[in-house]
Amino acid sequence: MGENLIQTPYSNTGSSCTDSPRLTSCVDWFSVTFKDVVDWHEICAILQLDFSDFIEMENGLNGYKSGVKFGDILILFDGTDSMGIHLQMSGQGCRQYESHFTDYNWSDLFAMIMNYDYNVSRLDLAIDDFIGLLNLTTLSNKARKGHVVSTLSHLVDIEKIRLSDGVSKGRTLYFGSGKLKIRFYDKKQEREAKGYDLVDDVDVWQRYELQLRSEKATAAMKVLAYDNYELGEFIRGIYKATINFKVPNVGDSNKRRWTNCKWWDDFLGQVDAIQFTQQAPEPTILKSKLWVDRQVTGTLAMLNNAFNNELITRYFVKKGQDKLTEEQNQLAGMFKNDDQAKLTVYRQIMDDLGENEFLKLLQE
Repeated sequence: MGENLIQTPYSNTGSSCTDSPRLTSCVDWFSVTFKDVVDWHEICAILQLDFSDFIEMENGLNGYKSGVKFGDILILFDGTDSMGIHLQMSGQGCRQYESHFTDYNWSDLFAMIMNYDYNVSRLDLAIDDFIGLLNLTTLSNKARKGHVVSTLSHLVDIEKIRLSDGVSKGRTLYFGSGKLKIRFYDKKQEREAKGYDLVDDVDVWQRYELQLRSEKATAAMKVLAYDNYELGEFIRGIYKATINFKVPNVGDSNKRRWTNCKWWDDFLGQVDAIQFTQQAPEPTILKSKLWVDRQVTGTLAMLNNAFNNELITRYFVKKGQDKLTEEQNQLAGMFKNDDQAKLTVYRQIMDDLGENEFLKLLQE
């Protein structure tokens, strides 16, 4: 998703920039349960983190009796047989995790998770606005006047007022509920209220969060794993399909034909609307090969050198055959019968290795 680290607006955290210095985007919460993993060390391998960095938690959480943590990255286990092993990363945990990214990123993690029997319980995606493109009072007023077209049913507007002088200490707008919520709030006010030291030149910091649960979180993860969306583009695409603030036209009773407010279109930019009903792209043999290239080949070469024979390779293939899903078998079968797809992969391998090495491999 083309992410790179930028200076954080407050101390001891980071943020993933996918847009521009004025709008940055990040994964702000991620929790997933693995139903077919029995050892928490395997979750560390999925995360590409060293299990020795994790420490044992004093108490379990959410019904799990035991857990380990690395900062705000939690792995919970020892629940009932049906509970599996649970991975939870808060916003702070996501920032900590990103600090360990080299060739790995969120897309790689999401693609890796899809090889397991999993259930995504929560995925929060956020846009941070450092210039104030949106005004929270204006958003609320448009909703109160009915100048909104949305698949969401209602707005909850919460403001904290200091009674001594009537000064607002923070306002949060919640659009929707349940499995899809959009939250707009003043992040700078929130951080200051909690005693964080802010970078001096941050005058404005507003956050616009997309909070997803259950199947909507899973659908979003699939798209981000196998499509080429920038994270900020994806979030705004969901917004565009979900809620739009309108300029009223008294001559037209159909609000859907009203034009969008300019400030809303400026915020959305030139994104396409993204529907949760659209089919998420499926993994392909080529994408699987590219993922193995990035994440697995070095480890396999090390193990091959350690054993000095092909036993370890044959072992992994044998163990993997036992884990293949019906969908993966079908994908392999389709690829076998697609000469053009095979030619594309072979050409890529030849480009990587050079023609002579490629021909030598074919002859072995």
